[in-house]
Amino acid sequence: MTESELVFVFDDFLKDLDEVRIGVLSHFSEFVGLVSPERRKRYLSYLANFQQMDNKNNWRFRQALAEQLGQLCALCEPVDIHTHIVPIAINLATDRVADVRSLAVDVVSSTTCYHCIDRQASKASVSGVIYFALTKCTHNCDWLC
Repeated sequence: MTESELVFVFDDFLKDLDEVRIGVLSHFSEFVGLVSPERRKRYLSYLANFQQMDNKNNWRFRQALAEQLGQLCALCEPVDIHTHIVPIAINLATDRVADVRSLAVDVVSSTTCYHCIDRQASKASVSGVIYFALTKCTHNCDWLC
């Protein structure tokens, strides 16, 4: 099969019910790693849509998203990590479920490392991640236990 055939099917699954989308999400980084860099960027912009769920109580969906964010960091350029992955990870780092928060904080901390490695990363983007950690995580009762 060619990439265009697979992309067509993958795109249809992305628009399906959460029961189908969780299967797509669980293999998102694997699939995105196989497509061209241009398509990879397009799929990264779709990540934010995974935060919209049919059932807001489905914490396993958010957990799968946090897991995929961590795996996607190795496939992306630092600018794409900052643009697409960090905002979602920061949002998930304040989730009400501890497993989701823990995975998301791992992603936030690893993205800081990617920013430090990238010579073009601005001090402001690294400072923003550190500011988040200091303001949200240290003052959140969920993290103080």
